[in-house]
Amino acid sequence: ERKAKKQNNIYDYFSVRIPKNCIEGDDDLCSRCEDDKCVSCNYKYAFVNGTCIPEFSFKVIYETTDFNESLQLINEATKFGILGLELDNEIINIDIADLNDYTFIFENPGNHTAYFSFDSSILGPILTYFFSSVDKIIYVHFTKEFNTEKITQLPLFIGFTKLRYADISNFNIENLVKMENLFAECHSLIKVKLPNSNAPNLNSMSYMFYNCTSLTSVNFSKGMNYSTSNLNNFENMFSGCTSLTSVDFSYLKTKNIKNTKGMFDNCISLTSLDLSNFTTYNLKMDYMFNNCTNLNYRSEEHTSE
Repeated sequence: ERKAKKQNNIYDYFSVRIPKNCIEGDDDLCSRCEDDKCVSCNYKYAFVNGTCIPEFSFKVIYETTDFNESLQLINEATKFGILGLELDNEIINIDIADLNDYTFIFENPGNHTAYFSFDSSILGPILTYFFSSVDKIIYVHFTKEFNTEKITQLPLFIGFTKLRYADISNFNIENLVKMENLFAECHSLIKVKLPNSNAPNLNSMSYMFYNCTSLTSVNFSKGMNYSTSNLNNFENMFSGCTSLTSVDFSYLKTKNIKNTKGMFDNCISLTSLDLSNFTTYNLKMDYMFNNCTNLNYRSEEHTSE
C-alpha cells in the first residue's frame, strides 16, 4: 500500500499554443477537434480561451513488472525542485517529511503515471542523473515550462533501457554546447521528438543515439534549426542502431564537420541516406558506414564552403 495524503491541486497553469493543424487524440494536447480547432484537452490540460494549459512541468510513465515492486521517482540532487506531484491520479502532499524519500511500493505489475510541477531554477548546466528507477521509465514528456535555458550539456537519458517515447521538443537549447550521449543505450526507444529551438552554440552530437537498437527513424525537421558553424562532431552518433532505416537531415546544415567516425557503424537496416547538406572537406570518417550492408544509396557533399 502506498502512503499519500490528499490535498488541493497545487499545480500552476502554463500557456501552450494549440497546434495549427489540430490532431484529435494527440497525447500531448487535444482530445477532440472541430473545424481543425481543439475544443477539448487531454487529461491534466485545462481548456482556457482556446488554449490547452498544462498542469505539470513533465510527465513520466513507469512500468513495474513484479508484485510489490518499489519505485524511486526522482534523484536525490533534484527532488527539492518538486513543487507538486500527482501519482496514479492521487495528489501527493509535498512537505519536508515527504521530501526525505520519494519511494513508493506498488502491489501489482502495470504502468504508473506521474505528473510533476518543478522549479527549474535549481538546475545546473549539465542535465543528467535527473530521474531514479531509470530502468522502469517507458515514457517522458516535458512541457515548455521546464526551463532549460541554462543547460549546456544534455546527457539526460543515457542508460534508460526501457524508454520507448521521449518528447523534449519544448526544450530551449540556445545555450546548449553538447548533445552527446542524450539517448545512448536506450535500447527500447521507438519515437523521439527533438528540441524545436535554435542551437547556435552546439558543437557535438557524438554518441547521441548510440546503441538505440529499436529506433527506426530520426527527423531533424523544419524548426529544429541546428545550422551552426560550431557543430562539428558526429562520432558514433547512430552507431549500433541496428533497426534504423532513415534519418532526415533536411534542416540540419553544417559548415565545419570534422568528425563522423563510426557515425552509422553497424546500421544494418539503413537503406538510403542524404547528406547533401553536410560539408565534409578534410573529414575524419573512419568506419562511418561500417557494416551498413543494405545501404544502396547515399548523397554527400565533399567540398567546403
